[in-house]
Amino acid sequence: MINKLKLQSIISKYYLNGTIESVKWSIKDNQLNIDFTGPNKDFIGSVNVGDFSAESCEVGIYNTTQLNKLIGITSGELMLSFIKTQGFYTKLVLDDTKFNLVYVLADTNLIPSVGAVTEPPKYDLEIDLNEDHIDSLIKAKNAIADNDHLVIKLAPSLDAEMGCDFTFGDNTEHSNRITYQIPVNEKKDMFELPFNSNTFKEILAVNKDSKGKLKIHKDGLMSLTFTSNDINSKYYLIRKPN
Repeated sequence: MINKLKLQSIISKYYLNGTIESVKWSIKDNQLNIDFTGPNKDFIGSVNVGDFSAESCEVGIYNTTQLNKLIGITSGELMLSFIKTQGFYTKLVLDDTKFNLVYVLADTNLIPSVGAVTEPPKYDLEIDLNEDHIDSLIKAKNAIADNDHLVIKLAPSLDAEMGCDFTFGDNTEHSNRITYQIPVNEKKDMFELPFNSNTFKEILAVNKDSKGKLKIHKDGLMSLTFTSNDINSKYYLIRKPN
């Protein structure tokens, strides 16, 4: 059994409001792992669930939008099971007290492969993201909704040794911009890196219920990790080209 809201939360952390449709669910020893990559290969991520009661298997979810619609009409606790046909997993079955739902699974060979990230031995910046940080960053992005530019840089701060500036919007004379700063209580080497603000915002939005950590390497890699109960999500973003 799994609660509907928990299942929706798991899916949202890779779906990213429609960004990722096709993934593999890998279940082993009651743990679920989902790896995924962005449509432009500019980020990859994973979701791991430590308590996921289902048989060990690997199945293909090709159309997550449709799966979300099916789950949306259910309520409460869901019974989850899989159907095999001629040795292949072909259907996901979800039952609550009113509905019996059947979702057709895809051939796992149709799911895009996900690469691996070689993490640096040490990141140049690490910041804990609390609920206020996440909420403020989402508000800043929403106010500059028609622009996908985000620059993250270390800058002088009035409240700490340094601050990490998140600037949404283009750095041109006639462009709207918003900067939000998080204090950094440690001297760091300066850097300035551009990232996709749309991807950044969607990741924050689906992890608002989690404790987060942001890491940046000045060569252009961002790591975002979140933990909420037994759900862990991780994302790696590559800097935008100049």
